[in-house]
Amino acid sequence: MGGQEILQPYSDRFLWSKIYGAMKEMLLSQKAQIETLINDRDFLESYVGVQHEQWTAKEHFLESRIEQMKKEQSKAYLMESARLDVMVGSKECEARLYKLQLEFAESELEAIRTCIDSLSTDMGNLKEKADFAAADDVKQIVDPSGSSSIFDGESEKDFAWNQFKKMESEYLCLVKYKHTEVDQAKLAAEKLQGNVEKLLLSLNEKEEIIIKLEAERAMLLSDVRKHAEEVEKANNNMNRLRLDMDELNFIALEKDKIVANLREELCKLKIDLKKSSLKSSSSLNKIKSEELTSTMPKIHLQKCSSIGVRKSSGKIPSPNHRTSSRVTTKTPASEDVHKRFKKNDRNSNNNTIQQRRTSSMVAFTAHASADVPVSKGSSLSSLGKRLLFNSDFKIPKLRNSRLRTS
Repeated sequence: MGGQEILQPYSDRFLWSKIYGAMKEMLLSQKAQIETLINDRDFLESYVGVQHEQWTAKEHFLESRIEQMKKEQSKAYLMESARLDVMVGSKECEARLYKLQLEFAESELEAIRTCIDSLSTDMGNLKEKADFAAADDVKQIVDPSGSSSIFDGESEKDFAWNQFKKMESEYLCLVKYKHTEVDQAKLAAEKLQGNVEKLLLSLNEKEEIIIKLEAERAMLLSDVRKHAEEVEKANNNMNRLRLDMDELNFIALEKDKIVANLREELCKLKIDLKKSSLKSSSSLNKIKSEELTSTMPKIHLQKCSSIGVRKSSGKIPSPNHRTSSRVTTKTPASEDVHKRFKKNDRNSNNNTIQQRRTSSMVAFTAHASADVPVSKGSSLSSLGKRLLFNSDFKIPKLRNSRLRTS
């Protein structure tokens, strides 16, 4: 019983449990890696889809905004140009009217001046006539014989004087009226000059407004260009993301192929291990049977010699003691046989396991290096050379990736 307990850790069942545990760990790690790759691919697909939708929405919004700004700019430009044309036309009409009024007032002033000059000449002539008439009256007064002529001269003088006073009063009224008209014309000219100054100020203000509008137009054009550049950048980013998505899909397909090949190789390894286990078990049984057949005569001779010694000494064991001695007693030869068998079994199992492992690792590395292509811009050139079952292998994790490992 003690020998069987010592041989248990190196039995076939123990070795197969170790192999099963190693294969189970390898499959679990492979399953976790595949799940992480699938989750990363799903996350990347959703992320790229969201980014694509966001960029398309932003592009449509910017295009609509640019079109709206262009329409508003064209409407504002047309409105300002029409308003400026109307204002300039109205101001030009007012300026022409004021110019006509000024010309009319100047012509009236010239007419008044000519009238005043003519009246002054008439007044001078009348004064001369009055002086001559007064001299004649004096002569008639001095001459007594001409009393009737004096009376006639006085009456004519009074009549002429009255007419002269009437004409003077009329001319004075006309002069006053003309003076009022001149004052009104001066006021109108001053108003016209004020309006002209206001028009000049308004024209300067309009020029400033036009300059500001042109600056705003330049700013809007620069904003439109910036938005167009942003749209181009967004399109470039979308194209890059599409290329990255295509590369990731290609990488995922390559990973799926590698996983399928690994599963096939694992199935082949399982079949080979089963065959090797059957062969090793049959060889071990043969070795055990040969060793037992070789050691049985020696054990029988030793037992016979021990029984003869006991008979000669008078100590014959009982049947129960014989059965117990058969079970418990061991000779040095049997112990050596067990030790040799144990060493041979251990060495053979270790050699077969190491050969299988090395062959599987070499086949996997060759398959990975042959299947995984090295593309520009992809990071699989170094990952394809690594082993998925190596302890140093690490899966590259993406940023903000939520792994749902079982």
